[in-house]
Amino acid sequence: MTKRTFDIVVSALLLLILAPLLIVVAVLVRADGGPVFYNAIRAGRDKKPISTPKFRSMIVNADNFLDSSGRPTKDRITKVGRVLRRFSFDELPQLFSVLIGTMSIVGPRPILISDAEQIDAQFDLRFRARPGITGLAQVSGRNSITWTKRYELDCQYVRDWSFLLDLKILRRTISVVLFGIGMSMDRNPDQARP
Repeated sequence: MTKRTFDIVVSALLLLILAPLLIVVAVLVRADGGPVFYNAIRAGRDKKPISTPKFRSMIVNADNFLDSSGRPTKDRITKVGRVLRRFSFDELPQLFSVLIGTMSIVGPRPILISDAEQIDAQFDLRFRARPGITGLAQVSGRNSITWTKRYELDCQYVRDWSFLLDLKILRRTISVVLFGIGMSMDRNPDQARP
């Protein structure tokens, strides 16, 4: 109950405070061509499909520019998208998902449904929590660590959850975002499946 109350209050306040920024970003993304939002369907709590909206940061039809191994064959990130990803602004629309209760401010990051179906059963614990905008894996290496390590950290988060842990992760998220720690602009399939 404490976590859900915190999520509602914080997401509502952030949406109010950041409304001017959200409008500016939406205008910039639209001016870059194509839709403003990218609505990804991911595996949420109990592996149920959820919508995880983002500001679009890639070119239209970006998936057409992946080779058979999933590696990008051209630069798929837009000019505006580079700035959005650098400061994680592309994730801001997920505050609406937090407000309605399909996501949390802090929790395991939502993953592809196909990945959730293939994940080793030892990591199913990660699906007992609402997925988060940030989480223990994001502040412990983000894209620079393997998926297995991320899943281990997600399970550790669920086992050790406390309100204090959420606050610590939020504090660490600020420096991770400001300094771009562990961030990559596009996917890194070499680390996707160890």
